[in-house]
Amino acid sequence: MARPLLDDSIDLIASTGRQARPARLGMAVLVAGFLGFNLGAAIAVAWFAAAMVAEVYALGVTQLSRRLNLSPMLRRLGYVTAVIVMVGAWTALTIVLWTSANPALQWAAICLAAGQLIHAQSVTFRAPTLFAIDVGMPATSLIVMPILTGGFSPVQIATMMTAVGLMLLYTFTSAAANNRRMIALEAAEAQALKASEAKSAFLAMISHEIRTPMNGVLAMADALSRAQLDPAQARQTALLKRSGEDLMTLLNDVLDISRIEAGKLEIERQPFDLPELLGDLRALWATAATDKGLDLLLTIAPGLAERRLGDPNRLRQILCNLVSNAVKFTPSGQVALRALPGQTPETVVFEVADTGIGLTPEQSARLFQSFSQADASIARRFGGSGLGLSICSQLAALMDGAITVESAPGAGSTFRLTLPLPGQAPAAAAIDAPTAVAPTAVATPELANLAGLRVLVADDHPVNQAVARAILEAGGARVVIADNGEAALASLNTAPADLVLLDLRMPVLDGRETARRIRRGEAGDPAVPIIALTGEALADDPARWRADGFDAVQQKPVVARDLLAAAARLTARTA
Repeated sequence: MARPLLDDSIDLIASTGRQARPARLGMAVLVAGFLGFNLGAAIAVAWFAAAMVAEVYALGVTQLSRRLNLSPMLRRLGYVTAVIVMVGAWTALTIVLWTSANPALQWAAICLAAGQLIHAQSVTFRAPTLFAIDVGMPATSLIVMPILTGGFSPVQIATMMTAVGLMLLYTFTSAAANNRRMIALEAAEAQALKASEAKSAFLAMISHEIRTPMNGVLAMADALSRAQLDPAQARQTALLKRSGEDLMTLLNDVLDISRIEAGKLEIERQPFDLPELLGDLRALWATAATDKGLDLLLTIAPGLAERRLGDPNRLRQILCNLVSNAVKFTPSGQVALRALPGQTPETVVFEVADTGIGLTPEQSARLFQSFSQADASIARRFGGSGLGLSICSQLAALMDGAITVESAPGAGSTFRLTLPLPGQAPAAAAIDAPTAVAPTAVATPELANLAGLRVLVADDHPVNQAVARAILEAGGARVVIADNGEAALASLNTAPADLVLLDLRMPVLDGRETARRIRRGEAGDPAVPIIALTGEALADDPARWRADGFDAVQQKPVVARDLLAAAARLTARTA
């Protein structure tokens, strides 16, 4: 099927042409100087004026089309006329040079026409209409120029026309080859994008499927840890819990890498308290450091603004990884976490320094590559997937920062994270938005008191039902179970609930639609607090949860203290 003369390929060429305008203007200035030197000021000024008129016309057509919001067809037609004017101005130059009767300038005319053909086969080959203009005008000049000057025999004319024909044949075949390559590249890009989307969908699905059984494993391990156990049972339960948490950390790392590569990881900007974040981080790793006989030091430079604007969750993730590695690879001595002022008031430099085994320059060079560790012996001795530092480096880049390392074998290592974190006024408050809390980065308050509360849990998986029931009943709540969204709505119409927990992926009626119907008043109290339960690690947009009617989000595997704390907060209960 023949392509339309004014198809959307013209829009792509028009965009490229606008970007090349400064280069064309610079070239016009150089050519005008060349003409002035060889043919005099009058011809130089006349041609330069013609070239500028062509550029102004092209700019005017573009601006007018945008201002009048013309249809695509009219906009493209306007650009085609602009191309005719611009190519005409440069083609006229070949005629001027050829008719000068100066052999050197005639040679320049041929070079200029050849350059126009090269431009056509390399730039406008995607748009047949523009390609015809870009080729047709200089080709016509090459045919006409010998006729204008005369003095050539029929054999000479035939020879020159043959040369022009061969040049045009090459131009067309080269343009066709370029077009085929471009089509193949676009098809490959589309296929790669489709594969990436399929990978993301698979990871979202497998994340949900893995988190569901892990929800049961970790929740029941947590319940066991609070039971009366003998020392051996307590150690076994702790090992079970720690192994499950390690598996979840690995899963989250793989998902983070996938989201970063797909460009789907969003960086937030919200006010947070820097000393509080660093203090919580030190408290989180204090026990692990003490167990190894290490000193874990925290230093915050005097005068450093406490309130900062940035993504506290991702900052915590990076620093947590750096401190974790420092504790892991330091057999004795200390680990120091420092917050220092950067080169500008908005910049903060975080240092994590240890007295550990250190790194060679070669090891440091590949440290931030995915699935890379210092060497195989370290991987065997200390474990790990080699993803953590790669994720940290990419997260820092997404936050417009960077991570560097200074290290030497046996002399420890210093990791330096530099981030732009603008200071905030002390009165600034964080936006109240639902958040999904990572299991490894939560505080551990006492279990909340939910005595007397009626909590409806809607989830189709028996393991998730059992986990939610065990956690909520441990807090004193009365739990009602529904297998899907419709059953949840029916339950609310029968008896009101003080709190509703909805799994997002349920048969019959999913969690999102169930929440929307509750908010519309189709069942129970429209203002009842609703918590989303999700294993979808790839879908963490707080604005989306709020739009669907949720007040909070708990990511599976559910952490008992987090769920109970959220339930107590939403129902205004305290222990």
